[in-house]
Amino acid sequence: DAPEKITHYGNIILKEGRRLPEMVEHVLDFAGAQSIRQNPPFESVDVKDLITDAVTSCRHQIGDQAFTVDVILEPGLPSMVGDALALKRAVQNLISNAIKYDGKNYWVRIVVKASKGKQRSEIHITVEDRGMGIDSSDMPYIFEPFYRGHQAMTAQIKGSGIGLSLVKQIVESHGGSIHVKSTPGIGSSFTLMLPVVSETQVTAPERNDA
Repeated sequence: DAPEKITHYGNIILKEGRRLPEMVEHVLDFAGAQSIRQNPPFESVDVKDLITDAVTSCRHQIGDQAFTVDVILEPGLPSMVGDALALKRAVQNLISNAIKYDGKNYWVRIVVKASKGKQRSEIHITVEDRGMGIDSSDMPYIFEPFYRGHQAMTAQIKGSGIGLSLVKQIVESHGGSIHVKSTPGIGSSFTLMLPVVSETQVTAPERNDA
């Protein structure tokens, strides 16, 4: 009978309803990533559009908790060749995690820049937060499917434990890698290092399932 209780439980239903399709999509993506037959369509990917789409996909989380999302894009970024939808999913997962584990700082920063090495050119996409960080004991396992860190469990932060495993698989399917820096109580940063390849190279890198 109390209006405040109706509002409270209505908000719970709304949030859980939003989480349900996200969880289903994660499970389906994870199952697809495990298939050796998977060969995603590679096409030209505009990095600015990729980041914009990923941030927009997290708009409910950002709006619900009044987060500040700082996006820093280096001028003149080259296009990439890859699966745009999968890459968006990877960046979206990192943003979503940064929001979930941020605590009460309400701040996320995304930095995108080009890097030229001796062997190849890369795009580096870094998602940084000032949240709870990751314990050193959890660090070796964070990319294992369904793994939940001790702090996340203690704080009862909801999640499936699939997200980071998906991110790693997506990045590696593009011939890239992921690097993590984290200090408990200070925050974390995840950097996707993705190769810049010519648009004539439109097939996925060979999988190594050994």
